[in-house]
Amino acid sequence: MNRKFDMRIWVLVAHNLKCYVFKEGYIRLSSMEYSVKDDENNTFRHLTNNAIQKFSGDYGEIAEGNQLPYSKLR
Repeated sequence: MNRKFDMRIWVLVAHNLKCYVFKEGYIRLSSMEYSVKDDENNTFRHLTNNAIQKFSGDYGEIAEGNQLPYSKLR
C-alpha cells in the first residue's frame, strides 16, 4: 500500500510526570496512493485528516473511515 499515514496514540501525563499509554491507537490513511511524480497540491494524497479525506471519492475503500487499528499494521 503506497499511502501516506499517521499513527495516533493517547498518552496521559500525570502531575508527578508519570506517563500512562493507551495501547489501542490507530492509523489514519490518505484516500489516494502517493508517488513522487503525483500532483503536489492534491490534498487527498498528502493529508490524512478525516475532515479533508471524507470529501474524497475513495474515502473508506481501503478501511472504514480511512482508519486501521494497530493490530492490522503489517
